[in-house]
Amino acid sequence: MKKGIHEFEGTPGELIARLELAQQEDRKAERRGGVFGCGGALLFFLGVGLLGLSTDISWLAWPGAFCLVGAVVCIPLFFRADSQDLEDLRYLEPLRLLRVLRTDLPADRPLRLKIDFRDYPWREFQVTRTPEGGGRTRLTYRQPWLDFQGRLADGARFCLEVVRKAERLESYKTRRGKTRRRWRDKVQDRIFLQLQVPGLDLGNLVANLSPGLPSGMTGRDMKIQGNMVRMVVETPQARRTMNQKLGPEDLASGDRLLALLLWVYQGVGRLRASAGQPG
Repeated sequence: MKKGIHEFEGTPGELIARLELAQQEDRKAERRGGVFGCGGALLFFLGVGLLGLSTDISWLAWPGAFCLVGAVVCIPLFFRADSQDLEDLRYLEPLRLLRVLRTDLPADRPLRLKIDFRDYPWREFQVTRTPEGGGRTRLTYRQPWLDFQGRLADGARFCLEVVRKAERLESYKTRRGKTRRRWRDKVQDRIFLQLQVPGLDLGNLVANLSPGLPSGMTGRDMKIQGNMVRMVVETPQARRTMNQKLGPEDLASGDRLLALLLWVYQGVGRLRASAGQPG
């Protein structure tokens, strides 16, 4: 599976199987990338060394040349494996969400899941680019990377969308004739939740919600119209450097998405009880 946008549609069991398959393919791509990358580097240095020794021992020229050819062959194989090496959290967190939510989903009703497996620093997602002088540039990105739609067992329809926002400060410094590139990011996920509950007026939903959003989220907006509620929340801003990777605790993890959906749905349950409707 290559990096890019992938759309899945099927029952909960089918989607879980597809994501598990993506995990297996990703592990294979990681191993292939390591083999071809290390193998190519080893063959290159070995070939250069053998060719250097061939000035004194002529028969070493042929093994040296074969090693360099092998190194060249490894280059496209490495890049092919790298193009299939996915960011783990892009499939692990939706997979975790599906596994937990599965008990509340009809086993035979299809769901829709769209995931963008690319990282956000692509020109396609770049919003602004502002030179700041001194070899520094500030860039901002906006990437919708997750869209999950379906229906719960009681007929309520939901839609979860996650948009990643990032601000990058990039700098170039030249010392002793060498130019070094450095960057640090501020990253935040914005979560959009839409829930529609047929046959129930959600006008008093806010009064039935537990005080405060689930831990790790701040509210941006909430709108209620008839039997539908739309809300927007944000995760805390996480910092990322060249040598640092973001973890599930930093952004929109499967647990956070589940906690938000559960928080709203518990309020719906209280509203139903007050209206005398079965849960």
